[in-house]
Amino acid sequence: MPSLTSRPPTGTKENRQFRGGREILNKGNKLKFVENLCQKLESEPLGYFDDEASLEDFLTKAIGDWKNSTSHKDEIQVWNDRFMIERVRAFNWKSQPDISIDWKDNRTFVALEIKRGHEDRRRGPVKSGIGQAIIYSAKYDYVILFCLLMADFRPELHEYDEKIRSDLWDKHRIKVIIRYEQP
Repeated sequence: MPSLTSRPPTGTKENRQFRGGREILNKGNKLKFVENLCQKLESEPLGYFDDEASLEDFLTKAIGDWKNSTSHKDEIQVWNDRFMIERVRAFNWKSQPDISIDWKDNRTFVALEIKRGHEDRRRGPVKSGIGQAIIYSAKYDYVILFCLLMADFRPELHEYDEKIRSDLWDKHRIKVIIRYEQP
């Protein structure tokens, strides 16, 4: 079985599967979709946001606009409505991601957790977001942690940062995106 990070060549019979006349996503297509979504989130122009809710609304709209430009626009739903997002229960705790991206019949395709950097510097938005993302990864196919840190709150890069990011992706399918808010 090919690993999650290996991609079959595009256009081959193995890479394209159909159900009821519609193309369905296989692992290679899912991975490409998530990679493209992450590129969009990494390059989306950002400004200042008063709170996490306004950032969540902005990202929901940006993802919706991007999704509408893809060939899968009719088969993808973007949710930030708490009643439409699947909850995750673990360790006597229940939570749900800020945004959920569903692929047709797959209600647990991509979870997006959003954190802002100024709220609690001691605990840290990245650290708390990683904990939530790991729990979401038990239920969702992919998890994206999007952290928007204040421009004056730039943590140093440490020797294990890239190893942790790599392990999160390889073992849990979690992509960590850290962006900085412009003053």
